[in-house]
Amino acid sequence: DVIDARFNSNSVNNDENRKGVDLEEADGLRQLDFNSSRGDAGDPFPGSSNNTLFNSSSNPNSNTNDGLDSGVAIRIDSHENRVVTVSYLLTPELLVSPLERSVAYDSGIVVFNVSNVGGGVMNWEATAGAPWLAIAGESTGVNSGEFIVAYSANTTAEPRSGVVTVTADDASREIVITQSAAGEWTLDLHIMDDGGEQTTVTFGQLFGATDGIDAELGEAVLPPTPPAGSFDARLQLADSDIASARDFRAPGAGWLEWRLLFQAGEGGFPMELTWDKNSLPQGSFFIKDEFTGTLISVDMNSVENLVVPTSSIKSLKIIYADVSPQTVQVNDGWNLLSIPFNLGDMRPRILFPSAISSAFTFVDKYIAADVLKAGRAYWVKFAKKEQFEFFGPLASSEIDVRAGWNMIGPLDKEVDAASIVTSPANIIASEFYEFDDGYVAADRLAPGRGYWVMALQDGAILLDAAPALQKPLSSVEKDWAVLTFSDAKHRSKTLYVADRDVRGFHLPPLPPGDAWDVRFDDDRQVCRAGDERRILLRGAVYPVAVNIVHGDRFGISLTKANGAAAPDALPHNESTVILADAADLLLVSGRTPLRFELLQNYPNPFNPTTTIRFAVPAAQHVTLRVYNSRGRLIETIVDDNLEAGWHSAAVNAADYASGVYIYRLAVGGFSTSKKMIVLH
Repeated sequence: DVIDARFNSNSVNNDENRKGVDLEEADGLRQLDFNSSRGDAGDPFPGSSNNTLFNSSSNPNSNTNDGLDSGVAIRIDSHENRVVTVSYLLTPELLVSPLERSVAYDSGIVVFNVSNVGGGVMNWEATAGAPWLAIAGESTGVNSGEFIVAYSANTTAEPRSGVVTVTADDASREIVITQSAAGEWTLDLHIMDDGGEQTTVTFGQLFGATDGIDAELGEAVLPPTPPAGSFDARLQLADSDIASARDFRAPGAGWLEWRLLFQAGEGGFPMELTWDKNSLPQGSFFIKDEFTGTLISVDMNSVENLVVPTSSIKSLKIIYADVSPQTVQVNDGWNLLSIPFNLGDMRPRILFPSAISSAFTFVDKYIAADVLKAGRAYWVKFAKKEQFEFFGPLASSEIDVRAGWNMIGPLDKEVDAASIVTSPANIIASEFYEFDDGYVAADRLAPGRGYWVMALQDGAILLDAAPALQKPLSSVEKDWAVLTFSDAKHRSKTLYVADRDVRGFHLPPLPPGDAWDVRFDDDRQVCRAGDERRILLRGAVYPVAVNIVHGDRFGISLTKANGAAAPDALPHNESTVILADAADLLLVSGRTPLRFELLQNYPNPFNPTTTIRFAVPAAQHVTLRVYNSRGRLIETIVDDNLEAGWHSAAVNAADYASGVYIYRLAVGGFSTSKKMIVLH
């Protein structure tokens, strides 16, 4: 009755006396009423017409005023007073994946994902419920995220299961992790033809298994292969014509082969094979064709599917080896190397008998190592190019790092540098640098190679974890000055001059000996305009050409000094400078700029502080002011006489509202402006 008597949606919705039903954000602020006219004929709810949806993407929506999805509330008003009698909230909803995971008997880690598929804010926490399970790194998060579970090796002959619980507000989800017994493992191989017909075969190593049919392990003889055109897949037992959908072998063998037979049904080819690589134990797993072994050759540890394109291939071999040999290539001169295995004798003279130096590790300085360790990197010098092959038990996939620079080496397979997982998360503070006649940032980490990496704190690199997006490192900006050094051996190194202080761009400690290297004297690749820095050149073959791009923007000049003599100025802002010999010691300085310039504030967007850099080519009176988007003056940052040069001004927007602002530099008859964004 109240709704019928008072409903008139042709009136604006902020007239509370004309409305019986109100659809709002569930935050209790009633901002939609007081900020918008939401009436429309024939509809008691706010909106442009006939609302049937009110959520984070509708118009209006449940985050219209503050950007936060607070959910939806329905309010029914009485005649005397406004009271909330019915409410419906879009509450957080916890989603965890996967909820089940089978792992091999050896130790390792798995990554799980947490999502809020509802509304609002969800705080979650993961806890391990078994002594052989532990949360590695962060165990809590807000809304979406991931966490890592580490599991220890199962040294018993019995499989085991443990639970990890994820709780969020009043909800919880249980993850069941099942681990094979010591020496045991199984893998499900799913086979499907192009018409969608599919089946699963299972193989592995189990206690009590033989090369024949083991009924107690679920193995059973299959009838003869059906006629062509009928879908079928089976495992043929070793040295036999018998086939089964399950084929297990006894643990302990270092080399095993399974033979897979298959044919497509009416759907035909291609056929696809899929598997979970996380269920594989340590070792090498390959699927190969039976003709040459090269038509199809897939590393099952690297991918999780295989497409067989043609009916001419009707069988495949699955090959398992508990380890595989690794070849380490070395060049003449200094090499940064690592060993992927725990070998019986890890002395350098046994591993590298032809080396012409000790093997050096780094602990604040270079130290000769008596015994090498898997997962670590070492400097070793050789007289010529050669290669070494190593074969043995794999080391742990977890490499400890300490705060500062570390020399590490990957283990048995390549790793994508951008997706490496650490514990705690995001502690990597540099690129991964390899050595190839000088330091080079590496995209991938290869077995046998060594790499420098800087860590923000003590922790670990987890090589076997699922890829995780790391926080991006600093990147070169297009308006920086670029100094490229090229020596007579056509080797190049690049340094940069930036308009502001820049984080990152640290270079590893200098290589031993006289290896090619170029850097500023603070061991970085970037210096700030206005700073005077010595440039260190090592191992160059002269003459050296120095090409300068954007040098005029920062007033860059290079000088040379011969012993204690006063520097002789080289031509100011030349595009190329030729250094004839190693007696030249270079310095770079951002001197008086040649023109007025206002740079983009950094960071941007920001909360609450940012820095604005600007250039003044001559001493003058300078003003720097901030305006809102309507042109109203908000604050004067600078109003003073300044000397020629580069200057910085700090802006504190703690009292600004969120939004877009304009900052304007005025010097004499020159003025320019840029936009900046405040986000509270």
